[in-house]
Amino acid sequence: MAKATYRSVDELNKEEFEELRVAYFCSLQDSGANKYESAEEIPDSEVKKNYEGISFVEEDFFCNVK
Repeated sequence: MAKATYRSVDELNKEEFEELRVAYFCSLQDSGANKYESAEEIPDSEVKKNYEGISFVEEDFFCNVK
């Protein structure tokens, strides 16, 4: 079995990053603190700040499910 490779938010590919953006948008909606009409409006810098310090593996993302 291959060892998991941990990556920061800055190391994610485009699809993984966009999946995080949508997850962040949903969490803002759930908390009532959403000021955006859609996930696409959230700046990259805000997504990165929210997920700063978290390590991700490939299996964390639906876009990587084959």
